[in-house]
Amino acid sequence: MCSRHREGPWHGGLTGPASPGLGERLARARPRRAAGLAGPRLGLAATREAAFLLILAAGAWVATIALARGMAGMAGTMGLGLLAFVLVWTLMMAAMMLPSVAPTAALYARTIQSNRAVRIAGMTAGYLAVWALAGVPAFGLAWLAGRLTGMHPAAAHVMAVAVFAACGLCQLTR
Repeated sequence: MCSRHREGPWHGGLTGPASPGLGERLARARPRRAAGLAGPRLGLAATREAAFLLILAAGAWVATIALARGMAGMAGTMGLGLLAFVLVWTLMMAAMMLPSVAPTAALYARTIQSNRAVRIAGMTAGYLAVWALAGVPAFGLAWLAGRLTGMHPAAAHVMAVAVFAACGLCQLTR
């Protein structure tokens, strides 16, 4: 094996799992960096933009919980029309997904100089618009599931078990 492959991107030349002192070498290993580049930052840099997204997500969680209290035991679209379903869907997605986009927003905020608030708001609005569009086919699937539940409860139960099993297998094979 050539030395380039044996060393990889780490200082210290790791030669394989059977090497003596591997634990010590891993503890001392440092990633190589190109000259002039800053090192990796540990943790999420607290920016106003990321903090705003996290506060927005917390508010979306409060609203989602308040709305969900009246929907217990409802199947399918929960009695909502397309517009109301997509609005509730988007609120739910904001609650769950805005925290995951906060690091990207913080990085984006550090790279732009002008109109930061407007550009971050545009990025967030676009992000939520994509999730809103994803709510349209979700409405169709929820409507279909609700209809199946109302007409053939046993078939709906079998379908739900099959869907969850397929999702579990997909997760385990990736």
